[in-house]
Parts: sequence; structure tokens; C-alpha cells
Amino acid sequence: MERDVRTEHRISEEILELIRSKISTPELRERLEDYHENDIAEAFEQLSRRERMLLYRILSPELISDIFTYIDEPEDYIRELDIAKLAKIIAEMDSDEAADLIDEMDEDVRNKLRTMLDDKTSAEIDMLRSYEEDEIGSIMTANFILIRNNL
Repeated sequence: MERDVRTEHRISEEILELIRSKISTPELRERLEDYHENDIAEAFEQLSRRERMLLYRILSPELISDIFTYIDEPEDYIRELDIAKLAKIIAEMDSDEAADLIDEMDEDVRNKLRTMLDDKTSAEIDMLRSYEEDEIGSIMTANFILIRNNL
């Protein structure tokens, strides 16, 4: 069932109020985990840099990576992150999403990240980035589900 725009706006406002409230950091983290990443992404784009810095600090790299997948221009926000945190977030992303995000970074940041990512993640991202934008390989993913015949 699709939600209407009013419901999405209301949820986004709830999240903004929650982030701007004076509740403790552990409680904020716990309450934010009750929302879908897309809803947090809607609110995220309306936050101040200071408020986003709080979220970067308290949310897991996995949750931040999920939020970034719903943001239209995540490269606007990755500049706010230190390289170590950025590496953790990228390591949690699907390799196709990570490759797209890395394509938006300058070469210096890419080189630093390459040394911080594990070999498997780095290899998957490099493989996906090796395709030109107009090649089918540029839109594929390295993720798959394996179902054995005897299942």
C-alpha cells in the first residue's frame, strides 16, 4: 500500500522533531531505528550540518549507508564525513551503490578509501567502476541469492 504525501510529510516532521528534541543519545538512536531509512532520508535533507553530524556519530555505518541510498545527491553529504567513517559506511553499501558514490568523489579521496576497504569490497567496486556509463555492466550489482537444487 502506498503512502500519501501528507503521511510522508508527517513522518518526516516527526523525525525532525525527534532529532531536535533534548532526549538522550541512546534513546534517540533507539527511536530512530523504528523508522524506515527512506523516511529518515527525507528528514535528513532538512537537517542542519550540526544535526547531521550528530546522526553520523550516533547511528551505525550500516544505517547511514541505508539512508544514503535513498538520498538523491549523497555526495553533498559525504564531504561532511571523515575518511574513516566514510570507509565504514561504504563497506556497508551494496557494491553498485558504493561504486556510484565513489564515482562522485575526487581521486584523492578514492585513493585513500581504496586502502581502507577490505579486498573483497574493493575488488567488487573496482570491477563495477571498470565499465563505461553506457555499458550494461555499469548498472549491474555483485549481489545475488544462491538457492541450491536440493533445498
